[in-house]
Amino acid sequence: MNEILNKIDQQKARHGERMQSGCNIETIRRVAMTGKKTLNVDIPEAYLAFLKRTNGLDWNGTIFFAAEPSPYRDNPEMSFEGIIEANRRL
Repeated sequence: MNEILNKIDQQKARHGERMQSGCNIETIRRVAMTGKKTLNVDIPEAYLAFLKRTNGLDWNGTIFFAAEPSPYRDNPEMSFEGIIEANRRL
């Protein structure tokens, strides 16, 4: 996963864009606990590792949720949906 994210980061940089900052450990723990408590699911460790690296990703038509609703780093008028909030709607 890190290899792929590094390539995306490099491509974004070539276009003057930046990836989202990663989440701190407290946010990651909160998302994991909230997922278990409200959705009765364990958020996969790989996704939590993804959030540690980048809090959401919009790349080439694919969007990955952020830990919680967050504005796009390079376009604050847009925002990522949080993974918990998105899954509560289902």
